[in-house]
Amino acid sequence: MILEPVLDSQEIKQFISEPSMWDQIAQDNQDPDNFGLDDTGFWLKATEDNELIGMLGFYQLQGIKVEFHPCIIKKHRKEHAIEAINKAIDYAFDIETIKKVNVIIPFSHENVHEFALKVGFQDEGVNKQSFLKNGIIYNQWYMGMTRGDYERRS
Repeated sequence: MILEPVLDSQEIKQFISEPSMWDQIAQDNQDPDNFGLDDTGFWLKATEDNELIGMLGFYQLQGIKVEFHPCIIKKHRKEHAIEAINKAIDYAFDIETIKKVNVIIPFSHENVHEFALKVGFQDEGVNKQSFLKNGIIYNQWYMGMTRGDYERRS
C-alpha cells in the first residue's frame, strides 16, 4: 500500500462529497458543497495497485495534537483499513511536533469504536448529545492515542 500527501483540495472535496462517503461521515443538514478544508492539517491518499483505498485527514487542534479523520472506501475496509490507518498514524507520529492523535466517533458507529480500540486508541470521554444523524442526536466517544501509547503498541 502506498500512502502519499494530497495537495489538491478539490481532490479531497470530491472524494469526501461522494454520496456513499458523505452519508457515512456527515451529520444531518450538512452540505458537501460547504465542506471546508483549511490549511491547519494534511490529508493522505492510500492506494493499492493504483486503486484508491481511501483518504485520511489530520486537523491540527493545538500545537501538539491532531484530530484524525480516516475515510476508507467501503469495499476496501475489510482488507485494507487496518493497514491504511496504521500507516497514517505512523506518518503522523513521524512528525516530531505531533504528540497526540484524537478521534471522535458517534455512538451510532459502534463498529468504528471497536475498530479504533483495536488499532490502539483509548476512550477518554464522551461528548454528550453532539452528533445529529437521521433525526437522532447521538453522544460521541472521544478517543486518543499519545506518542507513548503509539510507541508501546509497536
